[in-house]
Amino acid sequence: MGMNAMLLHVIGDALGNVGVIVTALIIWLTDWPGKLYADPAVSLFITLIILKTSIPLTLATSRILLQATPENISIKDIRQDIERLPGVISCHHIHVWQLSDTKIVASMHLQVEFPMDTHSGEKYMQLAKRARNCLHEFGIHSATIQPEFCLGNDHEHLRDAAALTLDGQNDPTAACLLECIEDCEGQGCCTAEGSSKAPSLRRASDSSHTAT
Repeated sequence: MGMNAMLLHVIGDALGNVGVIVTALIIWLTDWPGKLYADPAVSLFITLIILKTSIPLTLATSRILLQATPENISIKDIRQDIERLPGVISCHHIHVWQLSDTKIVASMHLQVEFPMDTHSGEKYMQLAKRARNCLHEFGIHSATIQPEFCLGNDHEHLRDAAALTLDGQNDPTAACLLECIEDCEGQGCCTAEGSSKAPSLRRASDSSHTAT
């Protein structure tokens, strides 16, 4: 993105110089009655060219600054691909944003169906590697994948949700096991409906926290 901006700046300066030379030659060497209008006409033409190239660059830069999901990436497709992996119950709280024109990063919660025991670490690393292979197909090569293990047998593994939101919110079937503190007003990850269906991994704390 920075290289494109620099290139456009150099081209804009070059067009300005060429426009000045062309306008000077027209006024100096021709007897055209409207030659005095050559200067504003050329200036307007150069301005239109600069606007046509700079506006798309400004919009793309704004999406990066706002940490918006790139237009060519579908959160729904990412969720569907990862939830097809064996051992995955649900993939939710997915965020994808762009740090530069070449680097895309992602974060997500991955709920697994195997219990947390002495072998769960190795199983999860293999599963996370397969999830990263899915992200690789979308051009995402840097991701933070947070595992979620079911701590009890009373948790219902509802995998085929009727409707999924883009970030897993407002979806009681995509229960997040790693919620924020109790009585959280920010609702940064999961809703109250989703939290009521999943066992909590939170520890009671008397200290205050600031939602980010």
